[in-house]
Amino acid sequence: MRSLQIILFAFYLLCPATLCAQVTYQYGEGIEIPLDDFPVLMEGYRIQLGAFSTEPSAVAFRDSMQKLIEERVHLHYAGGFWRVRVGDFEDSSAAVSYLNEELTPLGYPAGIVVADKIKSSDHETHQGVKIPGFRIQINALSSRDQALDLGRKLDFDYPDERTYVIFQGGLYRVQFGDFRTRSEGEVWLAKLREVFDTELWIVPTLVYQNPPPSPLEHPVIDQFEYSD
Repeated sequence: MRSLQIILFAFYLLCPATLCAQVTYQYGEGIEIPLDDFPVLMEGYRIQLGAFSTEPSAVAFRDSMQKLIEERVHLHYAGGFWRVRVGDFEDSSAAVSYLNEELTPLGYPAGIVVADKIKSSDHETHQGVKIPGFRIQINALSSRDQALDLGRKLDFDYPDERTYVIFQGGLYRVQFGDFRTRSEGEVWLAKLREVFDTELWIVPTLVYQNPPPSPLEHPVIDQFEYSD
């Protein structure tokens, strides 16, 4: 068995990048969540209807609202509160119109339009050549949604490097960067360890030779100004 592992490792080091990718996935290295499931994010607006100190109360309110309206209802956790927010609006005037025309008649006139990160309607799945390299593993989660949420936050907060969600061994692994060398990864590892209190480490894997572009898109400054 050990001799077989040595042969496979040697083949991995010598084979072309595209063939290596096929071999790596065949032997269970991991499956990357497609970027159409991991959407590009942009700055936008949502309507906040309430803030709760406990998650169950926020979830119950979100689910009850989702039965009443077609716009998606989101949960946003920050500062110890679970915020229930409605919609994915690219400009605040559209959010204000929805609040006045749809939510106020339902008995929610006190909604507040806030800036938030929303899914861009204009993005494409990235197709690129992969080569041997390194990434920083941020976490490994059993929840696909939680892994994607963490990945999107990292993508938004650190636009100079991309974040990926890799499904492997029953877990969704959130991995950061496309580093050609371990030393490049170690520079970012030191920065991220100042932010995260969980264990982070560098993993050898296949990385994009030409990574996807930054997920950030900045719309034209709107005449309305709202803050979270």
